[in-house]
Amino acid sequence: MQKLLLLLLLTLIPTLVFAKIKHTIHIPEFDDNDTFETLSVDGSITNFFNNPGSLNARPDLSGTAYNRYDLDAEFQRETFFMETDIACLTDKDSPNSLSALSEIDKDFTIGYRNDVIDLYIEYEHDSPTNHSMIRSYTGIGGRYNDSTTLMDSQLNWLIDIEKVISNNRYGSRPDGSGEANMIYDLHIDLDLPDQFSFSTEQILYTDKHAYTKGSEWDRLFQINYQISPDVILLVYQEVDSFVDIHSPRQVFWGAGAVYEF
Repeated sequence: MQKLLLLLLLTLIPTLVFAKIKHTIHIPEFDDNDTFETLSVDGSITNFFNNPGSLNARPDLSGTAYNRYDLDAEFQRETFFMETDIACLTDKDSPNSLSALSEIDKDFTIGYRNDVIDLYIEYEHDSPTNHSMIRSYTGIGGRYNDSTTLMDSQLNWLIDIEKVISNNRYGSRPDGSGEANMIYDLHIDLDLPDQFSFSTEQILYTDKHAYTKGSEWDRLFQINYQISPDVILLVYQEVDSFVDIHSPRQVFWGAGAVYEF
């Protein structure tokens, strides 16, 4: 069964059409335990079936995302750390949908870290390459990290709570409506036999104008396979749902490859 899954991954990845991952899921640590400096390509299998719930290629919700390229780097010295992430999207309807960028998202985080707690300030800036709308936010937050053993397997988890302190049109729902205020994140990694692992991330947004209840709930479920010390293959499902209003959710299956250098 495990060999069959690996064969399926290797067969699918060259032929996929890709879509936007709104929130890049973290991946388990690589075997060599280096600082994360990774390049990933991932996207949506659901788009292959022309699913109307596919995510968009720009912050103004235009286009249909096709390919996604992500570059991530992290630096740490003693208790000080910096993280940066650059994600680029292409539009399925563009004449050159493989390489013509439609959106560039930049995220920068700086903070304090010890064995279990991260305190940080984050800036995210999402901009299209051929449209005028730009969205961004600055937030302050804290992450609590811990690990345990579950059925003889390593279980790592973190809880992340972030308060948005400056907001430029960064929405609190899948359709871009509202104004993001609080972001709550639960992330879990569970090691499985034979270099497989399972990751899940549950992200809840609140709206500044209705901050006592959630406005968006994003769920990600991901299977990882470490094919080599530097390469991870993955398949995942993302479900972006409205919490406080009735509106169709966005659901898609995706696949990707991550390379650490």
